[in-house]
Amino acid sequence: MGKHIIGYLTWEDFLKELEAARPRTVRVQTYHLEVPRSNPPLVRFWADVAFLSRDEIHIARFLLGSEFDFELRNNPDRARHFHALMETAGQILRQALAPYGVEARPGVFAGTDRIRIRTSPEGLWRWERDGDKARLVPEIPQEVPA
Repeated sequence: MGKHIIGYLTWEDFLKELEAARPRTVRVQTYHLEVPRSNPPLVRFWADVAFLSRDEIHIARFLLGSEFDFELRNNPDRARHFHALMETAGQILRQALAPYGVEARPGVFAGTDRIRIRTSPEGLWRWERDGDKARLVPEIPQEVPA
């Protein structure tokens, strides 16, 4: 039998499950995917945090933004902007996991692409306008486990 995939709507719920399961390793990965059958082609940027516990995969998935493929190919500034968002999101996630004593490693679990749950980044980061661009600004963690 395959693994069950459990998605979380809030970061806080994901952290509660992380504390209960106490995994040694958590996967943290940023990536982009083309939206199937979109016209014009659309690219979405994601950040995933996931861990394995017995027969369950626990995942928090954050949407970082979307852009048309032609805009990314023709506008190097837009491509750099999304690359910076992905880098920032990965750093924020790894820093947020550090107090839990888990090893944050790259990678995504196969099959989790079917999950349609998006996690709210509240408590991790907030969006701030920087001219025409939105950027991620780290928030101060509310609680750190003892």
